[in-house]
Amino acid sequence: MSPFLFGCQFMLVILLIYSYLHNEQMNVHNKRRKGRIILNHTVESIMTRQVATVTPDQSVQEAAQLMNEHNVGAIPVVENGKVKGMVTDRDITLRITAQGLNPSTPVSQVMTSDVVTGTPSMSVDEAAKVMAKNQIRRLPIVQNNELCGIVALGDIATNQTYDEAAEQALSEISEPSYH
Repeated sequence: MSPFLFGCQFMLVILLIYSYLHNEQMNVHNKRRKGRIILNHTVESIMTRQVATVTPDQSVQEAAQLMNEHNVGAIPVVENGKVKGMVTDRDITLRITAQGLNPSTPVSQVMTSDVVTGTPSMSVDEAAKVMAKNQIRRLPIVQNNELCGIVALGDIATNQTYDEAAEQALSEISEPSYH
């Protein structure tokens, strides 16, 4: 092999190594940058503001109809603007259908009462951590003790900026709970 070809091959190898190292460095930089973006964005920027709600006295059938109408799997139970509980399609399936109860059963008898909430000013990253810790897929957002929105895991997951936070939350939500 001529010294010229050897030199060209050597330079090519050096360029490939440099290119690889530069790309790895950019990946680390982008991950760090991505983390800062997550921390700087608040829940208010991604939450759904128009939330379908039911009162504790409404029937499970009415709640199910609202879920169908709004294409959602959970509805906050609200009384005088305050979140009293959540009713999910799973609650209806397990607590009404599976037990053979009447669809006119009040929502208050099947709702989850100990509701975890967030605030509009919390970071998206913090909301994802709260959802993961509590193994919930939907987080009602409350301001001045009144419901003002809701964030679903899907709201976080559909925004590429929050992919990492959504992935972490989903993996923790999906772990079996042994309460």
